Amino acid sequence: MTTLGQEAVYFFRGISYYSKSDYKNAIVDFNQALKLEPNHAEGYYTRGSVYSTQGNYTQAIVDYNQALKLKPDYAEAYYKKACAYSLKKEFKAAIENLRRAIDLYAKSREVAKTDSDFDNIREDKQFRALVGL
Repeated sequence: MTTLGQEAVYFFRGISYYSKSDYKNAIVDFNQALKLEPNHAEGYYTRGSVYSTQGNYTQAIVDYNQALKLKPDYAEAYYKKACAYSLKKEFKAAIENLRRAIDLYAKSREVAKTDSDFDNIREDKQFRALVGL
């Protein structure tokens, strides 16, 4: 029988809290998981997603950057970082990160076409060209 490390228990419990919209406890558990395993890119990515859901886009971007530092080809982290920048109305950074996400995972282009996180930049010429609108 395989046992999970203590950091994995906190990580998965954090996901459970997040899925129940219990963001406070999700953050607590992700913090503990990352304290025990500071090189867990998915931990930073998922904690960033919680921060983004709470509207704390600056902290979300910090976590997405840490995930990318650990896993430079993490397309989902670039995508979510692009979303956070769009929601912060930092359009140049949003488009730059979306471009990186698309370069790594072409299907990001299709998802971005209808993602409400990009409503702020939907009419931008660069955005429209990037996603093919």
